[in-house]
Amino acid sequence: MQNETANFISFLNRVLTEIRLVKSYSAETKEFNNGERKLFELFNLNLKEAKIQAIVSPIVTGTMMLMLLIIIGYAGFRVSNGEISAGTFVAILFYLIQSITPIASLSSFYTDYKKTIGSTERLYEIYIMPQEAIYKSNIPINDVDSNLLIKNLSFSYDGKVNVLKNLNITIPENKTTAIVGPSGSGKSSLFYLIERMYEPQVGAIYYGGVSISDYGLKEWRNVIGYVMQESAMINGTIKENLMYGVDDVDDKKIIQYANAYEFIKNFPAGFNTLVGERGIKLSGGQRQRIAIGRAFIRDPNLLLLDEATASLDSESEQLVQDALKKLMKSRTTIV
Repeated sequence: MQNETANFISFLNRVLTEIRLVKSYSAETKEFNNGERKLFELFNLNLKEAKIQAIVSPIVTGTMMLMLLIIIGYAGFRVSNGEISAGTFVAILFYLIQSITPIASLSSFYTDYKKTIGSTERLYEIYIMPQEAIYKSNIPINDVDSNLLIKNLSFSYDGKVNVLKNLNITIPENKTTAIVGPSGSGKSSLFYLIERMYEPQVGAIYYGGVSISDYGLKEWRNVIGYVMQESAMINGTIKENLMYGVDDVDDKKIIQYANAYEFIKNFPAGFNTLVGERGIKLSGGQRQRIAIGRAFIRDPNLLLLDEATASLDSESEQLVQDALKKLMKSRTTIV
């Protein structure tokens, strides 16, 4: 029951968040049929539960009433024989009346118990998952003479097929290094490893002569500015997205970075314009420029650009490239 409910909610979330894709490919009928099928499965489970409740509840109630009649009859017999007083008989009646509610609740105990077990199992699975070791290290991050050294690095998502194998790269500080390769060759995976979203199975990455695994996770990520292939947006204002993860920044500094003010000023609310769920109210280029601006505002030591201009038109790309040149100056950049 709990699994089917979770699957249905997941289905709704997938379809509604990509409603434009559904409409563009005329998939309304297909998704409607899928939703109807999942909803019918959920309905059948609820109907099964109702049938069990309809059988168990009369049995429990009938048993309870039968026991009540037997007890009252027996107590009445004892009163007529003078073995117990009328007051004792009345007390017995009160005790019986008070016991009716908890006994009647036994009819729903089993179904409630199964629901609770289902929810608890899912919560427990999440609870026992390993957590990121977000600790504060005593090792300061050395940003002087800080080449990024990737040594004998191998990584696999499933533990079987290596996405990266025996990789050795030296990325000099304050210079731009391009990682080139076809789609699926592991470029994004390398960025994930640098950000410590994953840990390599073999080898290590060194910064300033120290393995990045020895740095505190929060401190390490604070020196990185990462622009992903797909611009991640929170459901808030443009300013909240630009300043995400940093303290208050002056609007003039925000305007300076990413050359984004030219389109922001055209919105009636300016920086306070709501971007919508996943930035749906903005174009792809606008989302990308905000994501780049967000990385700029962090003023990072390391700048990771994962195809940062892929979603831009020629005019927007030129504006972003101008901003990139300013930021990449005297900064270690990987593209």
